[in-house]
Amino acid sequence: GVGSGPFYLSGFSQGATMDFTANPNYWREGADGKPLPYLEGVHFEIIPDDATRVLKLQSGEVDVAELIPFSRVAELKADPNLKMELFPSTRIIYAPINTRETRADGSANPLNNVKLRQALNYATDKDALVGLVLQGAGAPMSSPLMSAQTPMAADMSPLYGYDIEKAKTLIEEAGIQPGTPLTFTTLAGSADDATVFAALQQMWAPLGINLTVEQVDSATRGAKNKSGEFDIHTYGWSDDVADPAQVVGWLGYNPTANAVGTAWDDAIFNGLYETANAEMDPAKRTDDYKQMQEIYAEAAPLLWLYQTPYAVATSTGVEGYVQLPLGVNKFDEATVKH
Repeated sequence: GVGSGPFYLSGFSQGATMDFTANPNYWREGADGKPLPYLEGVHFEIIPDDATRVLKLQSGEVDVAELIPFSRVAELKADPNLKMELFPSTRIIYAPINTRETRADGSANPLNNVKLRQALNYATDKDALVGLVLQGAGAPMSSPLMSAQTPMAADMSPLYGYDIEKAKTLIEEAGIQPGTPLTFTTLAGSADDATVFAALQQMWAPLGINLTVEQVDSATRGAKNKSGEFDIHTYGWSDDVADPAQVVGWLGYNPTANAVGTAWDDAIFNGLYETANAEMDPAKRTDDYKQMQEIYAEAAPLLWLYQTPYAVATSTGVEGYVQLPLGVNKFDEATVKH
């Protein structure tokens, strides 16, 4: 159906392309008094491989490319044919940890032990990752459940600040043997994921963790998240609404999505979430969310990484395009000069 937005979906091919056509009945006018949108339509191409996506932008095949690897931001900034933008965002990057007692193959799962999960977090130098992966264009997560831009986010920084000695003590208490194998599932074609894996493999070696990588496509990663056939995998989130209920429901409240696939299930947390959703008093609601963030941090069902801006590059001919903090692409006032 055609909504009241500036464009309507006019065609799509599953997992490959989407086409949007200008809505002739759109109600808004531009600053010039002419009806919006200015564009006749927008064609989206889904290109999972970072290098290919950047190449298509550089060759002029596409006008806008999002999810630019941060390792290439400086290079694209220096390109006279491109505009490189870092838009403020609610995007957080974290890795769900499988907390089940047994792995999908029936073997005992060492990650069921909270002390191992805490140790991995303490052994992860998040500031170093921000430098390596984001080239400094981001920050370690400060809340265990949401971005710092999300309402009711508690500032718990440093959230598991780097402490290798503490990590080693926890490993000993958890009874983890040297050479313990863990699999880290990443997205094939993602430069950021490849860098994260290489860094973690080194950072966790002093704990006696033998980290190996498994590269999959996005659909496979999602299926593994649902089935529990993973140890740890990369993931990310951007809010759709300016409220913590959605992200906290996804990451922590077990009935929504098995606590982002981790199978972590905490009755007190679940109860606080249900209470907060029915609570009208903002102060009480904020307190409920503060308690949830404390419980979640302690349980460590995630490996916390960082929050990032949106890295989007466009050709110099593109004007008036923005990506909002909630991740929405705004094309209604955009124009393109080729």
